[in-house]
Amino acid sequence: MKKTSIQSIVAIVLKELRSERLFNQTKLSINLNISQSSITKIETGKNAITLENLIKFSYFFHENPARIIEASERYAMWLQSFFGYEIYMEKIASEEDDFLNLANDFYKSEIFKKVFLIESDHIKNRKSVLKFPQKDSQINTKEKNVLLLKDVFHYITNESYRFGEVVPGHQKYTYIVNYDEINNASEVIDFLSLENNRENFINSLREKIFLM
Repeated sequence: MKKTSIQSIVAIVLKELRSERLFNQTKLSINLNISQSSITKIETGKNAITLENLIKFSYFFHENPARIIEASERYAMWLQSFFGYEIYMEKIASEEDDFLNLANDFYKSEIFKKVFLIESDHIKNRKSVLKFPQKDSQINTKEKNVLLLKDVFHYITNESYRFGEVVPGHQKYTYIVNYDEINNASEVIDFLSLENNRENFINSLREKIFLM
């Protein structure tokens, strides 16, 4: 069974939020008075994020920490219910964290460096990591029912997405991938909107804490 933790999901949400707001790690480090190496360790999952740092990150980007936690919780529910992930509250060993390992693979990949690192600001804002879940009305698919996701989440959850084609263009690369396999946005949105499903998810986390 695939595994990850709320800590790891929060780390990726924060990394994507930093990217959306057009801050590199150096600039963020100076503004938050946190070493760049600490930011790197948080974003790659080597260090667990403290409450103090979560508040610093959130307030700097004019976000409520609760909004970041709530978004991370929705991703966790989605991963658990639709992809069979075992979700833990506390940080788990890096070699066991399937979600985090795939995320870090994505950020090291040629796909990311050639295509998504240079996405336009318009596209980055349209794909805001905190707006999950919603439909992507601009993707050209048969059913128009694809989730609007940051590309790292597509990469993690859709194996065929990892093997798309990077096509060189006049001024930039384009990534050609088949989205038709993941036309389930309506189902995901309906599932995550039900409070009973959230309660079941929270209870599953409580059980792990109690057993530990």
